[in-house]
Parts: sequence; structure tokens; C-alpha cells
Amino acid sequence: MLREILFDIAPELLESPAVKDLLNELSLHEINYVFSGKIAPTCAALLQALAQPSGDCLMLTASAAGIAFARKTGLASIGYAPPEGTEDMSGAYALFEDFSSIDAAYLCRTHAHAMGYPADILSTERLL
Repeated sequence: MLREILFDIAPELLESPAVKDLLNELSLHEINYVFSGKIAPTCAALLQALAQPSGDCLMLTASAAGIAFARKTGLASIGYAPPEGTEDMSGAYALFEDFSSIDAAYLCRTHAHAMGYPADILSTERLL
């Protein structure tokens, strides 16, 4: 279950309405988030900043270094790859081009799939 997201994105992106909407939605789903500037491959302090530095964490990154850090630490990663981007983001589990195209449900489903967790597909009154 996704409990925390480590955002490795440029600070100016935090001011965009789409990112603010996403953060508000994450708060409603009680998903914590932590921001970092740039990921250093040996930056264990970032994981220590997380309450659950385990499979319950997802890294959302805009850099190839962030993807490498996620792989090294066993985190699932989703890459932000805008059309004008130049970094090789191919190592991420999933990619997106615009923050308005993702939401908390997408992040939870993608995280569950990346970690091999069972995913809810459909719930009815009788079945899950």
C-alpha cells in the first residue's frame, strides 16, 4: 500500500496548479510526501526523512539520477518526462508528461503493480 511519495522535481514545479491539486488529493488519501532538490546517489538522509522507507514508498522523479537512486534503494519510480526533456528516463517503471494527467489513484495502482502487490480491480457489495 502506498503511504509516502518522494518527489524529486524542480522547485518551480511545486507552484504549478496541477502539482498543487495532486498534493491536495494525496493529503485527502492520507499519503505523505517529501520533497528533495536533487538526488545524490548516496543520499541516505532522504530515506531517513521518510516514515516508511520501504515498499510503501514511491519516488516521483524528473531525473535519471533519481531513477538510479530509486533502483539502488529498492523503491518503485515514476518518471516525469516533459516533451522538452532531454534526460534518459527509460529506467523508470512508468513515465508521464504532464502532472494534470496523473492522480492519487494512478499513483497507487502503478506503485502496486511495480511492487508486485495485489491490486483492487473492482469492488461490489459481495466481492472485492
